[in-house]
Amino acid sequence: MVEAGGSCHEWNSMPNEAIPKLIALRSRAEATARAVPPARSETSPGAELTAGVAGKIASRFVRSYGLDVLVPSRSAGAAARNAFRAGSQAAARNAKLAWVESQQESVAQLVLEAEALLKALSIPSPSLTSSGNSDRLVKKLGKVRRFSTPQSKAKALITVLDEIVSLSPLPNDEVPAFLAQRLPKSSDEAIQLITNLERALRSCVRDRLGRTSDDWWSSRVPANVRTRAAKNRQRADAVYPNVSAPEDPLSYVNFADYDDITLYDRNWEIRHGLQRSSGNSSRSGML
Repeated sequence: MVEAGGSCHEWNSMPNEAIPKLIALRSRAEATARAVPPARSETSPGAELTAGVAGKIASRFVRSYGLDVLVPSRSAGAAARNAFRAGSQAAARNAKLAWVESQQESVAQLVLEAEALLKALSIPSPSLTSSGNSDRLVKKLGKVRRFSTPQSKAKALITVLDEIVSLSPLPNDEVPAFLAQRLPKSSDEAIQLITNLERALRSCVRDRLGRTSDDWWSSRVPANVRTRAAKNRQRADAVYPNVSAPEDPLSYVNFADYDDITLYDRNWEIRHGLQRSSGNSSRSGML
């Protein structure tokens, strides 16, 4: 049987591209958490040497122009050294502030990227429905926003991402495939399972046919299937005249019609793809 899903592959064998992205975000968050701020030393040996040179120049200037009567050369030198040190200290503080701001921006960007990624994922839990549960993953980022410093936010993000990876989240477009694998516990669940399977199969066939040409409905769908679909649409329009009808022609195809579509002579490459996905080479095992 072809597994239900947004694509024509078995859900269990599909590579989950979200996991590497989550791990990559974790690595960037770890780098931010380990980042070292600029040195706190406000008077490095080099700065002190430069300050001493500035003091000597100031002293000589005062003496050379006979200004030492008004300003003692020693005082001029001390003032020059202090002014240089104050400038160095201000530069150090500005560098520290710029570094913190840069780190804050980096963490904010990481959180935004994580949120965008989590909105497209769901947790494969027993309570999962066809609408997904991305909100449960996004809410976990609230733990990150409770902290104030870039390092603490980054560490919290690492913890959240580790937790999410351990839950093995799946893309939202794979939720129907996951739900279709469950054994129904009631008639309602059985109906939902068939619905999920049909949606997934429809998505799979539409994707495959859409790659062939823009007029795939006319060129790749048998005439008898198109005729039945047209009658189904007319019937739906008559029963629900005030309801906007879906534009997708496959929405009016019966479940059994997919057999005619996949076995249509022009669709050999689709049959080949479905056979590879299902692992069953027999014609009867395709659907």
